[in-house]
Amino acid sequence: MNVEYTGLRVPVPESARRLADRKLAKLARVLPRATHARVRLAADGFRQRAEVTLHSPHLDLTAVETGLSLDASLRAAITKLEQQARRAAARRREAKRRAAAPKTARAKRRGRG
Repeated sequence: MNVEYTGLRVPVPESARRLADRKLAKLARVLPRATHARVRLAADGFRQRAEVTLHSPHLDLTAVETGLSLDASLRAAITKLEQQARRAAARRREAKRRAAAPKTARAKRRGRG
C-alpha cells in the first residue's frame, strides 16, 4: 500500500511516519485490497489535527481527529478507520449471507437440500 504524508504548517515527524506505517499495516489485514492511504497532519495553534484517508477499489474511508499532540491525534484517527473498516467488512459478509440464504431455502422446499 502506498502511503502519502503531508504536513500543513508542520513538518511530518519520523515518529508519526513509523506510527502510521505500523497501524496502517495492521489495518491492511482487515482491508486487504486497500491501495492508497493519505495522511495529512496540521498544526493550528495548540491543536494538532490528523486526517487519514484510505482508498480501496470499492470503499473510501476517512477519519479526522484533533488533539494536543500529533501522535495522539494520528493514533485516534487510525483507530476510527479500523472501526469503519471492521463495520464495512461485516456488512459485506452479512450481505453475502443474506444473498445465499434464499437460494438454500428454495432448494430445501423442492426437496434438494
